[in-house]
Amino acid sequence: MSESSESGGVTGRSRRGVLAAGAAAAAAAVGVGMARPPQAEAGTDGDVVLGAYNLAASPTTIDTKNAAIPATLQVWGHDSANTLGCVLDVESFDGDAIGIQVFTSGVALYADGGTGVTAQGGPGNGVEGYCSSATASGVYGENTNGGFGVAGRSNGIGGVAVLGDAQGAGGTAVQAVGNGAGTALDVQGKAHFTRSGVATIAGTTSTPKSSIAITLPFNSGAIAATGGIIATLQTHVSGVFVAAVVPNSARTGATIYLNKAVTQTVKAAWLVVD
Repeated sequence: MSESSESGGVTGRSRRGVLAAGAAAAAAAVGVGMARPPQAEAGTDGDVVLGAYNLAASPTTIDTKNAAIPATLQVWGHDSANTLGCVLDVESFDGDAIGIQVFTSGVALYADGGTGVTAQGGPGNGVEGYCSSATASGVYGENTNGGFGVAGRSNGIGGVAVLGDAQGAGGTAVQAVGNGAGTALDVQGKAHFTRSGVATIAGTTSTPKSSIAITLPFNSGAIAATGGIIATLQTHVSGVFVAAVVPNSARTGATIYLNKAVTQTVKAAWLVVD
């Protein structure tokens, strides 16, 4: 039995042809679907899920391939209520691990804000700086508006606000330079020098004395060839004064000489200047 035809001269397809065409189209659709890669589901194939905890067994790498972009990774924090603790939180639970490690031939870390960098150390240092250049600094601070380039404060009893330690031979722990009309060193308060002291010349009527030998503290270094010792009496005796202070041959001490022998106890303060 013949199938009916559409008007207008267009020959209609048989029902069998329509079914065959539909089956072919379905097969093609299935084929296309099978050729596509499987859809990525966040959290099941390594994708980073926003607003959730992500666990990874290997590092995550982002490479821009030298693209002309301002930053490889941008993290923005918007908080009009001022309740945001931090924009980026990096935590390491290994005592020897590094929270953030940056390698670059330029500036490793640049911070611009109300406070550029705030660091808090528990049992360790808040900020540590290392440098292998003979012309650069481990930590460098510069203030362009008259404030402090580097400031230190210690709130604990007996604490030290700023420490300088020269380990190399001939090194200088703290160097103060006053360029032009500037002041190299401004000490407001007490100044303590380990290579100083008070010597006692214990003269008596039976054993008058006119000199006293002093020794520098252990491991404080010898007196430089271009340096010396100044001394002044702390006891007034009419007509008696310090005549000379002469370093010993090893320059690890000196002898304070009076202009004449005394028959009483006389004290002399001394200070190494080199």
